[in-house]
Amino acid sequence: MKPTLKISPSQLEEYRNLKVGNYELWGKTQDDFVAGLTRGFEESAATSRGHAVHAILEGKSASQIITGTTFADDENGLCGEVPTEWHYKIYEPNFNADWLFSDAAYQVIVSNRTPDAAFEVWGFWEGEVSNTNVRMNMRFDALQPCLLHDFKTTGSKKYYRDYLESIQWRCYLMALPEVQTVHYHIFQMPKEAEPNKLIGWCRHEPFTFVRERDNEQRVMVLLEDLIAWAKDDERVWSALKYEPK
Repeated sequence: MKPTLKISPSQLEEYRNLKVGNYELWGKTQDDFVAGLTRGFEESAATSRGHAVHAILEGKSASQIITGTTFADDENGLCGEVPTEWHYKIYEPNFNADWLFSDAAYQVIVSNRTPDAAFEVWGFWEGEVSNTNVRMNMRFDALQPCLLHDFKTTGSKKYYRDYLESIQWRCYLMALPEVQTVHYHIFQMPKEAEPNKLIGWCRHEPFTFVRERDNEQRVMVLLEDLIAWAKDDERVWSALKYEPK
């Protein structure tokens, strides 16, 4: 019976970064990659911020908090308090944190909602690679007919080239043969963004990637390389081995 490995698109993307030398630029090593496979996903302030933004994009309303008022006459000539400044608060349960957005930052996020999309859709791809069964589970941020949206938050400016060679969106297209286009939504915020600290600004940068003729081949080459390494390294094999529940 052929063994089965469970490899996520994000793990394969990390392996690509290792292969092309990005780990060296980041001051990381092969051992860091292996440790990441073993450790698995860990919640952090950065991922929590991403969850909060995703929740807003999916239609969850944030609480409006008035932070400044002034006095003005209404249409009846009566003087009363009116708000002059406000921000928005949204609770993120995974990190047990409140995230605060200025009105300007919040409006940038809200204005990029895709209300007619299906959110957090689960999918998978299964196949045989190098005499090994491979299962790739994946979750799509927002799915429309023939169009996939992917939401990302960052503290640094991103460019089209930062995602052009990514293997992650190519894995998504393998699992969605009817989809031809992946639309990235990059939300840049201050690097020092933290829970309970007002995020004063947000910039939205859209990038569009279209299915390429060699899409599946590019994924397969990386899978073959990673599986070959796993067969020679028990640490990698153990981290990727599929254990049915």
